[in-house]
Amino acid sequence: ADVYSMFICLAEVGQLYADPSAELPTLSFSFRDYVLKLKANESTSVFAASERYWLTRLDSLSAAPELPIVSTSPEGAPRFARRHLHLPATRWQSLKNLAKHLGLTPSVALLAAFAEVLRAWSRNPAFTLNLTLFNRAPVHPEIDRVMGDFTATLLLDLGACAAPDAPFHTRATRIQDQFWADYEHADFTGVRVLQHLSQKRRAAVAMPIVFTSAIGVGDVGQKLDTAGGMLGRPTYGITQTPQVQIDHQVFELDGGLGVNWDVVEGLFAPGVIEAMFAAYAALLERLADDPAAWNEVQPVALPAEQRAARAAANDTAADLGPDDLLHHPVLRQALATPDRIAVVAPDRALTYGELVGRALALSRNLAGFAEPDALVAIALPKGWPQVVAALATLIAGAAYVPIDPDLPKVRRDTLLAEAKPVALLSSADLIAQMATGLPAFAVEDAQPEPLPDTLPVPGQSPLDLAYVIFTSGSTGTPKGVMIDHRAALNTIRDINQRFAVGPDDSVFGLSALSFDLSVYDLFGPLACGGRLILPAPHENRDPEAWARCLRQHPATLWNTVPALWQMLVEHAPDLPHPPRLVMLSGDWIPLDLVPRSRERFPASRLVSLGGATEAAIWSIVHPIDSELAADWHSVPYGRPLANQRFHILDHAFHDRPDWVPGELFIAGDGLARGYWGDPQRTQDRFVTHPATGERLYRTGDLGRYRPGGLIEFLGRDDHQVKIAGHRIELGEIEAALASHPAVARAVAHAIGTPPAPRRLAAYVVPADPAAPPTPDELRAHLAERLPSYMVPRHILAIDAIPLSPNGKLDKAKLPTIQTQQVSLGVSELPLSKDEALLAKLWGELLSLDQVKRSDHFFEIGGNSLLAVRMVNGLRERHHLALPLRQIFADPVLANLTSHLRPVDGEMSVDLTTLVDGEAGQPLFFVLDSLSEGRAVVDIADCWLPGRPLVAVSGRIDAEGPEALPAYITKAVAAIRQRQPNGPYGLAGYSTGGLLAWEIAASLERAGDSVSTVTMIDSRPLPSALARNREAISRILSRAVSGGDDTLAGHLSSTIAAVSHARLAKLKAPVRLLQAEKQPGDLWDTAIAWRNRQTALAVETIGGDHFTCVRAPYASALAGLLQAPSGARMTEMAK
Repeated sequence: ADVYSMFICLAEVGQLYADPSAELPTLSFSFRDYVLKLKANESTSVFAASERYWLTRLDSLSAAPELPIVSTSPEGAPRFARRHLHLPATRWQSLKNLAKHLGLTPSVALLAAFAEVLRAWSRNPAFTLNLTLFNRAPVHPEIDRVMGDFTATLLLDLGACAAPDAPFHTRATRIQDQFWADYEHADFTGVRVLQHLSQKRRAAVAMPIVFTSAIGVGDVGQKLDTAGGMLGRPTYGITQTPQVQIDHQVFELDGGLGVNWDVVEGLFAPGVIEAMFAAYAALLERLADDPAAWNEVQPVALPAEQRAARAAANDTAADLGPDDLLHHPVLRQALATPDRIAVVAPDRALTYGELVGRALALSRNLAGFAEPDALVAIALPKGWPQVVAALATLIAGAAYVPIDPDLPKVRRDTLLAEAKPVALLSSADLIAQMATGLPAFAVEDAQPEPLPDTLPVPGQSPLDLAYVIFTSGSTGTPKGVMIDHRAALNTIRDINQRFAVGPDDSVFGLSALSFDLSVYDLFGPLACGGRLILPAPHENRDPEAWARCLRQHPATLWNTVPALWQMLVEHAPDLPHPPRLVMLSGDWIPLDLVPRSRERFPASRLVSLGGATEAAIWSIVHPIDSELAADWHSVPYGRPLANQRFHILDHAFHDRPDWVPGELFIAGDGLARGYWGDPQRTQDRFVTHPATGERLYRTGDLGRYRPGGLIEFLGRDDHQVKIAGHRIELGEIEAALASHPAVARAVAHAIGTPPAPRRLAAYVVPADPAAPPTPDELRAHLAERLPSYMVPRHILAIDAIPLSPNGKLDKAKLPTIQTQQVSLGVSELPLSKDEALLAKLWGELLSLDQVKRSDHFFEIGGNSLLAVRMVNGLRERHHLALPLRQIFADPVLANLTSHLRPVDGEMSVDLTTLVDGEAGQPLFFVLDSLSEGRAVVDIADCWLPGRPLVAVSGRIDAEGPEALPAYITKAVAAIRQRQPNGPYGLAGYSTGGLLAWEIAASLERAGDSVSTVTMIDSRPLPSALARNREAISRILSRAVSGGDDTLAGHLSSTIAAVSHARLAKLKAPVRLLQAEKQPGDLWDTAIAWRNRQTALAVETIGGDHFTCVRAPYASALAGLLQAPSGARMTEMAK
């Protein structure tokens, strides 16, 4: 029954107590009759109008308040606890009078006050409340004596009433207006609205925050006294309603105001309800006592203890040293310790004297161009020249802007056009390749000059720019973040002092120059006598290579995004001296990384750092020194760094209470000057706090304070995402996709929920639905315009972009990206044992039932960490090694198998049947050491049915004079197992041709017959070539994409082995198919054979050494191999 029925009941019980013989009158009208009356009303036009009113608002109806909930389903049945307050009669009367003066009913005034508190603690400023109405319609004279639950509900959407910049009384008036408009259509109850809303959204929808007003039914205290106090007052009461979280009740009590909050226990974050209820009580008192309170824009203040905790956390003022320039500490160190090692790179180590001496020499080239706030572009791969170039730019008085030379040309040109640099620092090769038209200087040409006795006179001040780093832009154009010397130096000084970084420290510099973590790598340890250790440019994703480097040059500091540290931990190398300090920033830190890291490297201290490029590298820190509490679902964001501050604000710049999400704003000395050449974007993102006047950077990130002043990071709620540490504006991807002529519209999306890894996907609406662009075509289009990390792995064509009723993208309605085919054709199935093994392992790692030989590891869900796990799985379970770098260079399953090798180094010679046939003897095709299976794939595609084609692995990983004989022995044994008797047909490509010759010689010495030996652009190789690193690098750069040390080792060891080939005279005819184009900078086939007194049948084939076995030349080559007659004979010795 409702509260009025309770009053009837108590009154009648009191009447019977007073006169036990009394007879209560019999009613002719029951609650059932009332229900039937309501049912009959549903056929009226009034009810139909109410139904239309509500159903037309379903799509726009705001959700319930999003209050800080820690458990959506507390253990056991929900238990409610009551909080109660009483406003004395004088205050209550004052509140009513002030409300009446403003034209507000007492109930609406109390409702508006409740809404203010909810708005302060709710994530969403627009929300709907569930109002309880005492709905005793006057349908019968006896209706006031009938007992039953006459309550109905009304959904009151306060979204349109928010008006955050208006005074409280204006919002209260709007609430009252909305209430009366809704109340006119109350015949269609809130319960019915929720039923229709749940059906429309195909999910149960609730409005669990309830407001009940009994103002107007009389003084509850007097009614509860029941007939002069015979029963006494109730001492306990509670309402417990399913699907209700807070039941707020107001009623008049003893001349004053009574308020109850019945709240589900264990549902809300600790302290939230207590703070909300205290704020509500304080607000009612102020509204009663102070007429000015009704005019306040924000009448609900942050609780005093929370305000004190924030103030303490933001009390970061510190004297880190006098104003200075970013590079001056490095120059001072060079003057103090010129012979101390500063930079260790794979190809050389530079002392402080040499580093600064080169920078001084290079800076003189910039004298005519550099001035404060002018930009000098640096376009170099990772290495010591980058450090020299950055120092030289700052010494010259300008600021540097990194331009990654590996970016697509369109992207590079866009950055140069936006940056408008006055000069370019690069290498001679890149200067010629980029052809920018700028004054350009090769860094390697700058020879060190003697150091001066004192620092050069600076050409700039601490408030002038030190660097500009371009990040992804939402409009399709990158935005350049301008950081001055003072801001960057503030962060570096804080980190060095906070973590006692000194001359014995060294940092492993993995981050690209265009990523702001590199600023600390370049200017952090070098400011205090430490070292910068640099990996090779192609080793930025290879933990095996990192481990080799760190064993040789131990680093005490690690500074990367979490994913790279996780790759090292997953790789689990044996590091005698692991880093003492691991600084992780730029992305979520996986919770499982913390214990795994401690288990693997117990001496390494983990520290979480955060912030934004717009705030000088980092602004917040949290040492991960203890286990996370159970209620933390991510590593804490932390507390501000020195001279920096954090605020978590709502849309109206009001502080958010503890546990409540809001936008993160950064303030203090680390803030950027703005965006290069973009005052409008600067004005949008760098704002002034309307109340305090403080300059703030609006990060777009979400966070919340935990009790005590610790910040929790919550990700983003806009069109920007972070993937693997890269900040990506989805709008920039969409703009690039939309520039394709076959795309009408595009939407970019990030799949996955942080802190789990995320990956990019895109949806396109084709301009011509009958001829949609292919994903490969679109990816190629994007690859010409965007960095590789911004190219979505998954692109799906759709008919239309799904929109919500208000015209915004409805992500929930985007189709699920399918990353695999439902069934595989024969040509898609793994062909070899190694392919089947890899396919099985990929399926386990990626949770896929089927994997094709043409699948791209990263396009079907792989990422860097899973690539490491793949390498580990191959090593641990199958005793096979696969270079991690090769997975990034060519992640197609069929191509990766050629790079597998036994872990124990024991030589093996594998045979793979590429084309099975029933007629004729097989042709055994010996592969080269690099391309392996890829060298014969196109030939196999053109192979005519009949003669079998069998590939013979041609990589020799063993060293020493016995390597070649050992290989030949194993190869002959494998061939004989496939074909016990001759004649044998042999062919080989590159080094494989020489091995085919040696195999034939071994077979002939054993008395077997060899029908023919065909070499494809093979030539004798000098043993010195195996030791020539420059020549090996040139070969790798032309033969494969992304060559690494492992491939270089394969090539060197194979060349060293075949250089011992005797190439003795054979009984079998030997034919040389010589590529038409000869690379003069490497070697010439004719010259290589000139000193060999060997008769060869020579024919010319199309292409050069690296393309002659590939399409379009493979078809003619396959014909020659299958029909070898007709070759003309010539004596190369002549």
